[in-house]
Amino acid sequence: WLTSYREAASYINEHASPNANILAFGSAFNGARDDLTIYSFMSEDDIDGLDVTFEYAVITTRFSSHLEVFEDAELVYEVRRGGALLAVVRKLP
Repeated sequence: WLTSYREAASYINEHASPNANILAFGSAFNGARDDLTIYSFMSEDDIDGLDVTFEYAVITTRFSSHLEVFEDAELVYEVRRGGALLAVVRKLP
């Protein structure tokens, strides 16, 4: 699943604002532009209280995480292989 983050990074690199803050659920996130700051997290509780505005969240579908983490945020990209959904990118408000 988490190897799908490379494809998600391509989407992020193309669409993220300069110097944006990006959340990556559950793992290191490789391949992002140098100007982006990547924050790894395991739950929304991990980022509560941070004085940071995030533009996107990249979330694996492993353990159905994509159904529980930022589920109300706009789904802007999906990584699929052979019809299987592996990761999603959500635009955060």
